[in-house]
Amino acid sequence: MAERERVTFGSGKVNLRGYRYAPDAAHSGRAPGVVLCHGFSGTMDRLTTHAARFAESRLAALIFDYRNFGESDGEPRQLVEIDGQQEDIRAAVAFIRSRPEVDGERSRCGATRSDVVTCSRSRPAILK
Repeated sequence: MAERERVTFGSGKVNLRGYRYAPDAAHSGRAPGVVLCHGFSGTMDRLTTHAARFAESRLAALIFDYRNFGESDGEPRQLVEIDGQQEDIRAAVAFIRSRPEVDGERSRCGATRSDVVTCSRSRPAILK
């Protein structure tokens, strides 16, 4: 069974909130990680089942709300800021890669939209 932990991490001047899903403690060693990103104005609750399935498959997973949405900070609420959301993706990838139980070299980002591709152009290591 996957372990779920509420997490907070910074992105620019805002705090983002999400959940980290870890593989069962019986699986020793550092796990690859994946960041699941939802669409423009969605919230992380749409991704909980997917994150749990990744963790059950021995991958650490992170879901989070973009700035101005859901549980994360930011004003005005419900405002889509493409540049800010791309910064949020980079912060989420850095956060999961920094976790001691995660093998940062084997961690990736997945999304339901093109921002990950745009982010990867400016920082190719996001997808590597």
